[in-house]
Amino acid sequence: MPGPLAGQTIGVIGLGLMGKPMARNLAKAGATVVIHNRSRGLVVELAAEGLVPADGDGGLDHSALHRLCDRD
Repeated sequence: MPGPLAGQTIGVIGLGLMGKPMARNLAKAGATVVIHNRSRGLVVELAAEGLVPADGDGGLDHSALHRLCDRD
């Protein structure tokens, strides 16, 4: 059965203490999660879990963007 966010695309900028678990939970709920972070390591880690790396922060669809604070 698809999750409650199936069919939705959500962009997350900032994969720090709050952004990383939020991005994972959104993906677990069925959303396609497009991610961007200043440091590339976290993007690579989450891409291995099926999240989609953005082509820079301009590569995110602004209509589905959730901006999170980043402390890295």
